[in-house]
Amino acid sequence: MQKSMIDYDILIIRYLESNIEPEERNMLMHWVKASKENEEYFVQMAKVWEKSTIELQDKKAVLKKAMYSLSG
Repeated sequence: MQKSMIDYDILIIRYLESNIEPEERNMLMHWVKASKENEEYFVQMAKVWEKSTIELQDKKAVLKKAMYSLSG
């Protein structure tokens, strides 16, 4: 069971990175549609991914601004 979850975590990450093969995507979408719990898990992972990506972009922007102000 745990191995299966790890595999789907990897597929979810590949999907969110837009780095997933068509066959893997089909397998993931089938798993997501198989149960409400799977769908909720997928949505939660996507929300975490989106939030972490936004925060990383914000941090990069702050760092870039700080570096610019130090060089000038």
